[in-house]
Amino acid sequence: MISSWADGIALADVGDAAVMKAIEDASNGRIRVVRAGGPESVPTFQQLVPVRDGLFQMGSTTIA
Repeated sequence: MISSWADGIALADVGDAAVMKAIEDASNGRIRVVRAGGPESVPTFQQLVPVRDGLFQMGSTTIA
């Protein structure tokens, strides 16, 4: 997963972590989501392209 939120921001530390844990719990541990980066990897409003292209399988982004 790539996230629009930098480490240390509540949406990354709480929101992303909650979604990652919920997926792991719902799959009985068979699926584990790994946060591969944030805006330091790909700028926030450009993250849909690498998700679309398969570089990341999941994105956590802003609704703006």
